[in-house]
Amino acid sequence: MQRGLPRISRSLLVSRLQHLEDCGVVERHAGARRNVTEYGLTEAGRELRDVIEHLGAWGVRWAFTEPKPDELDPAISVCLNPRPTIPT
Repeated sequence: MQRGLPRISRSLLVSRLQHLEDCGVVERHAGARRNVTEYGLTEAGRELRDVIEHLGAWGVRWAFTEPKPDELDPAISVCLNPRPTIPT
């Protein structure tokens, strides 16, 4: 996951994932390989995906200018990833 988010520090990523886990949006699983942790969306997280997709569509429709690279949040694409689990 961190490779897909090159501008985020490991400690910030861990903090955000822990917060999402505490809120019931993601759940953590032991990965198939040693020292690998996987995260998957919970039912609440899957429902939230629809909200984020609609919010994104609204933003595309009503945005007046293209976002600058530093205004884009690559974490959103990770949240919308259709894979059931995301290895870290």
